[in-house]
Amino acid sequence: MDYSKFSKKHLIHHWYYYLAGAGILALNKIRHELRGYLTSRPFSALELDKVINYDLEVVTSWLTELKNYDHSDAVANLNILELGPGSDLGVALNFLSLGANEYFALDKFPLIDQAPNALYQKLIDKISKNETQKKYLQQEVALFAKNQSGKIHYVQDQNFSLKHFLDKKIDLVVSQAAFEHFDNPAQVIKEIGQISQSGTKVVAQIDMMTHSRWIKNVDPLNIYRYGDFYYQHTKFAGSPNRWRPDEYVAEFKKAGFKNIKIVPMSTLPLDYISDITSHLYQKFRPKEKQMEILDCYLLATKE
Repeated sequence: MDYSKFSKKHLIHHWYYYLAGAGILALNKIRHELRGYLTSRPFSALELDKVINYDLEVVTSWLTELKNYDHSDAVANLNILELGPGSDLGVALNFLSLGANEYFALDKFPLIDQAPNALYQKLIDKISKNETQKKYLQQEVALFAKNQSGKIHYVQDQNFSLKHFLDKKIDLVVSQAAFEHFDNPAQVIKEIGQISQSGTKVVAQIDMMTHSRWIKNVDPLNIYRYGDFYYQHTKFAGSPNRWRPDEYVAEFKKAGFKNIKIVPMSTLPLDYISDITSHLYQKFRPKEKQMEILDCYLLATKE
């Protein structure tokens, strides 16, 4: 959606969005408590073409941002850690096809078994450069399915502890729309620093806008309208944590990272921000919160 055309709202609109959003938050909490956390994407893992295109686009976007960041997008011989891989290993196979040494992944929720084997076969057919690579990728999928040691290492941990990787040499940490869902992003960033070596890079896409489908399109900053008390009582597993760019930058600095860049992907017009600011919860009103940024890439390098 093109958010650049957003304009000022009448006072009645602000009240309407406030009340509508409050109801949506409450209903979503009830729904998630009844059903649990079922998916990390708005489409099923059985929609093979959508999943494949999504995975390929995600990797391409990370590599594009890395190239813009330090003129290097090569992943050959790197050990890569993905935070929050979701329901399939398409990213893992794509990285291995590009020459990555090993792929590690950590997720809080057990979603990885949602992907059918047909997805991997179709993806491998698409990305393999030759028959030798095709057999190599098929072998990695087979080893993973049998829980045998290979190039793909997946950890599901309800506590989301990166200490599983303390003895690994991690060269690159990647994440797609996961940081905004971490219950304790400060702890996650601290642990990223602990498992990283000098030169380890991070590239993460962070979606900081409202996530609920309808209201996201008409009031993308809706989740920032509410005080901490109400928002905390309507949170559920996977709710946006409402962290802003300044908080991510500060924590990565504390964790020993340098050259930290925030690259906005989509933004709101500044006149719209000036109009809505007084209707946001007070801690989101300062200019350093950069409320115009809806989603962004964060890039950083370990000192």
